[in-house]
Amino acid sequence: MRVGEQSLNCILLDCIVIQPSTVYLSAVHILEMKHHGRRLDRVFQQYSKHMTNLWPYLRFRDCEVLERGQAFSQSFLGKYISFDPLSEHLWGGPDSDRQVEIALRWLESLGIPQCVQC
Repeated sequence: MRVGEQSLNCILLDCIVIQPSTVYLSAVHILEMKHHGRRLDRVFQQYSKHMTNLWPYLRFRDCEVLERGQAFSQSFLGKYISFDPLSEHLWGGPDSDRQVEIALRWLESLGIPQCVQC
């Protein structure tokens, strides 16, 4: 079976039209899995999930998780505790700006005896 030039043009047009929204939706899926919460819901209310390239926003949120985790591990409390006490979701997108601070203060108040360098 041979594909005609007209059919090939239709297939290429479908690829051009469908592919960007499919790629955009994959970023949406990853965002919903890793960074769910009110903060992401506000972004989705402002921008269409299906027509907006959210890959830069996903990279931003992933970098945010990394930076906050590194800041914690380099702090006194991070050096005192030999494990990462918070979930990746909490590091990357708390629904309130103070959630991480309150969680770490609560953890500090427990006086966990696992010390890396005493």
